[in-house]
Amino acid sequence: MMMHVLPVAAEYRHGVTWCVLNDRALGSIRDIQEFGMSNRIIDTDFGVQPDFAKIAEACGCYGEQVVDPNAVDGAIARALAANERGIPAVLDFIVARADAADLRALHLLRQKLSGAAQAESFMEGMI
Repeated sequence: MMMHVLPVAAEYRHGVTWCVLNDRALGSIRDIQEFGMSNRIIDTDFGVQPDFAKIAEACGCYGEQVVDPNAVDGAIARALAANERGIPAVLDFIVARADAADLRALHLLRQKLSGAAQAESFMEGMI
């Protein structure tokens, strides 16, 4: 989600919902720094994080911050109801950072998939 699209989506009454998995970090960039750059973490963890639900509301969208996992279904239902009325929605899910073992496995999977995609692209170019 890019914040500048929120008022445009509201203006044109697009029934779309953005889900923010908010771990108070630039998670994918931090993962690259951790696993691909020998754990050199630079400016990817944030002590101050905006309230994306309030930003959504300020842009004429429906916004809701979800902290309790038991509240996920209700939040999604409310966002979809807003979408049916032509109101875009932002759900700001507050999540915990995954532990290092899970992240390392994910990083290795991404590398394999990236390598496979590059090989496939290369082979398509050969045909």
